[in-house]
Amino acid sequence: SEIMENMTPFADTYQGKFLPEKMSLQEALPDIRDGKRRLYFDNTWKEEDYLSVMSEVAFNTLMKSSIFAAGTMFMSSAEKYYLTAPAHAAPIKSVATQALNKKDWIFFDPKVQKKYLTSEMAHVVTGVVPISQDHNEILKHVPHYTVSTNAGEGIYFPEYWMHVVYTEPGLNIMTNWRQHSHFMEAWNSPHPMSIKMKMAIASSLFNYVVPEGLGNWLKAYSQDLLQKEKSENGWMRKAIAAVN
Repeated sequence: SEIMENMTPFADTYQGKFLPEKMSLQEALPDIRDGKRRLYFDNTWKEEDYLSVMSEVAFNTLMKSSIFAAGTMFMSSAEKYYLTAPAHAAPIKSVATQALNKKDWIFFDPKVQKKYLTSEMAHVVTGVVPISQDHNEILKHVPHYTVSTNAGEGIYFPEYWMHVVYTEPGLNIMTNWRQHSHFMEAWNSPHPMSIKMKMAIASSLFNYVVPEGLGNWLKAYSQDLLQKEKSENGWMRKAIAAVN
């Protein structure tokens, strides 16, 4: 709750004072409903799980090009409207489907991000270099799009499109069906040429060389490593930003 209370649109993606804890949906759901836990991320849903809440046609359509064996489910339960994800972007396409409640999104074209903001990359996640000025005031002067997704609706966004997410109170469930990217899309990123080349090579390797099973493991490991570094280094990055 403390973290979400202090969240701002361009907050450091490393901010946080917690370590992720692995558990099943059955274990987490009671705590989510009771407000003991605020956020739950789940990559473990199998085909039969999704078919229990959506049609076979919908599932097959979403899974046809998904890079994981299933989507990533985001579940939260808060007492009020929160900014739940500061500005960040991934090097892959996404289709986000809202199953319950509502989310509001702010999107930035990579070209706009490059012009108005200074970007950095941490384990393939693009974020904004920590800013000490008023983030909401900065947001007013950066061109962006605003979108809302209600239950039963979805939204598609391309690689490197930075986004901020706000979540309505109460039990809230959204699934991100991450899609394969083409190596040429790396040139649309807001990063310097050296990073664009690195991401283009990585995309080619994952799509054409690395076995699918190993690729999925590496992606999951990278995400776990990112969360670990967030918890360990977030306080230091925040302190540096405050004096710059």
